[in-house]
Amino acid sequence: MTAARSSARAAKPAPAVRRPQPSRRSTTPLTVPKSRQLRVVKPTERLALARAKRARRLLAGGIAFAGLALLGVVAAHVTLAQNQMQLERLRSDVAVEQQDHEQLRLDVARLESPERIVAEATGRLGMTRPSDVQYVVPVAVTPNPAEAQIPESSRDASGTGTVDESIASYQELKPDLMEQR
Repeated sequence: MTAARSSARAAKPAPAVRRPQPSRRSTTPLTVPKSRQLRVVKPTERLALARAKRARRLLAGGIAFAGLALLGVVAAHVTLAQNQMQLERLRSDVAVEQQDHEQLRLDVARLESPERIVAEATGRLGMTRPSDVQYVVPVAVTPNPAEAQIPESSRDASGTGTVDESIASYQELKPDLMEQR
């Protein structure tokens, strides 16, 4: 059977294989550049390439970190300068307010001076100075033996007489006020 098959295969003509036609654009043969050719890499060479790649990455990271740090320093300096300007502005505002406060204190002292008060009282309000000044001097009161027998609950706040006597004397002095009660 195998012989029959091989004779059947031999009897059939082989199918025609189309060969690619050469490109009309380029007639030069395909060559691979020397840098792209495959070769066996030694382990030490592979480690050296990995180290170089790692060093490049580390250098790029270091440069990026330094750039970010520099940017942070600049941002901090700008913030510091802005705060310093605001502080100077506040200090000048405080100085102005202190001057205003001192001026107001001087105005209050001038308005409270006795000379100004006397001048306002005599000039604008029409008040006059008294011609005679009388001073009232309290006289020491000696306790009356008759009052000593009065119980303490009925004495007035001064302790010199009874409450009823104080109200009676008050009524004599201020009769119009007692009527309003």
